Amino acid sequence: MKVLAAAVVAILALQPLEQAFACSPVRKPALLPLDDAWRETFGEWFVKADGVHLVMVSDAGPLEGAAWPMPCDRNIHPPPPAELARGKAQKAEFAELWRSYEADLGACIPGRTRVHVVETLKGPSREEWVEQASAIQVVDGPPPEPVLQTKEAAAYGAWVADLTLLSCGAEPFARRMSRQAAYVVLTAGSDGRQGRITHAFLADDRAPFLAEARRLARPAP
Repeated sequence: MKVLAAAVVAILALQPLEQAFACSPVRKPALLPLDDAWRETFGEWFVKADGVHLVMVSDAGPLEGAAWPMPCDRNIHPPPPAELARGKAQKAEFAELWRSYEADLGACIPGRTRVHVVETLKGPSREEWVEQASAIQVVDGPPPEPVLQTKEAAAYGAWVADLTLLSCGAEPFARRMSRQAAYVVLTAGSDGRQGRITHAFLADDRAPFLAEARRLARPAP
């Protein structure tokens, strides 16, 4: 009985720790820049994924409960505090930066996403499912990517946030996915279940992700 009691006490003591761990996710890169290291990074994500699919998406309606406005495609950093502005011109500049920042904070609202599988590259085959655990907003028009274009490299969308982060008080971003485009999606599950989308990469002629996923999916000679 003493051993059993000790075990129960130990389990109860671990529960707050488990909850804290669940609400303390490792920060993941929102974007994948096409620099010298992109293939290695993409390959690591590919290996860890339970499933890799080429998909098209469509809107499947709002999520249950309240809609949560959030930034699109990446976490954004606030501009300098307005009180640091010097002079009339800089005050106007900072005010405009803050207006833009506040608008970006609520620019996307994730919803339920219908995922149609065109091709399975890794893992069990899936034909279609409704994704409601990942922060995705389906948009019309051409895909808004690359998300960032710098002098060094174009950066494309990668990580897709888990909506459970909202219950942890976190502020994830919603990944925009166009109904007019195809995407390579990586999924991860738990307890053997087919999992949610964790990464989504544009799969068109501008981006190399589909070709790389197919190369990684080929069996070793």
